Amino acid sequence: MIRGIHHTAISTADLERSVRFYRDLLGFEEIFTSGWKQGAETADKITGLKDSSATLVMLKAGNVCIEIFQYASPQAKPADP
Repeated sequence: MIRGIHHTAISTADLERSVRFYRDLLGFEEIFTSGWKQGAETADKITGLKDSSATLVMLKAGNVCIEIFQYASPQAKPADP
């Protein structure tokens, strides 16, 4: 039986802007900042991306956590309108 979900992850092209939105407008609290550099085999296996690198921020409001990523590698592609 599923008793809850710890967090959801979102990828963004502008980490600072996304964090400001969730923190300043929606009241989320920054829990930690982390990331990984290219060549991190475990991160590549988890993400399914080769030679990935990213910065992330974990945010929390009540019992809801959001993990926001900005990838440095591979470069983000523009989304379809």
